[in-house]
Amino acid sequence: MTLDAKPDLQSAFWHYPGYWFQQLGIRVSGIIMAVIETFRDQVGTASDPQEVQLAEKTRADMNLAQESMLRLTSGIYSAALERRWLSLPTR
Repeated sequence: MTLDAKPDLQSAFWHYPGYWFQQLGIRVSGIIMAVIETFRDQVGTASDPQEVQLAEKTRADMNLAQESMLRLTSGIYSAALERRWLSLPTR
């Protein structure tokens, strides 16, 4: 079963962990990004083709980790549910 056509349900499933990822983002995402950048500076250049390939893979993995952190802490996953809540009539 796919939930692609059910953004409200997807958002509901994500809402609780999404809250904690947002809290994490507020407190530590900057630190994690800085650590990744510091480590990136340590991945040097190499002349051996195997080492060059490994360094490129390491940099790509660092980019993926940063993109994942930004996406997880962005609040995008709870947006559909929050829009739904805001559109409900108040009593």
